[in-house]
Amino acid sequence: MKIKAAGLAGSTPTGQVGRHYRTQLKVKDGIPPYRWELVGPNALPSGLFLDVHTGIITGIPSQEGNFRLTVIVTDKERATAQRVIHLSIWPERPNPGDLDKRMF
Repeated sequence: MKIKAAGLAGSTPTGQVGRHYRTQLKVKDGIPPYRWELVGPNALPSGLFLDVHTGIITGIPSQEGNFRLTVIVTDKERATAQRVIHLSIWPERPNPGDLDKRMF
């Protein structure tokens, strides 16, 4: 059984502070249903959550940075797979329409 991240080489798609984020971790082989969990000292950035039944990471991140996460999935037969994934959240960017018009 293997865990597959949505991006390349164990990376998930890049997110941005203040913008909705969604990605789904997938498993190759194994027998459903699956149970997903994060282990170790590292956690998802503030505002993101892992659905333990679907492997979907979703939410609106409020914390920028590069995150190294250890994910474990367990299948119906209690077989497990573990993988380190990387998640990058970029800082919030102002919308052009939000610029102070007094500058012009």
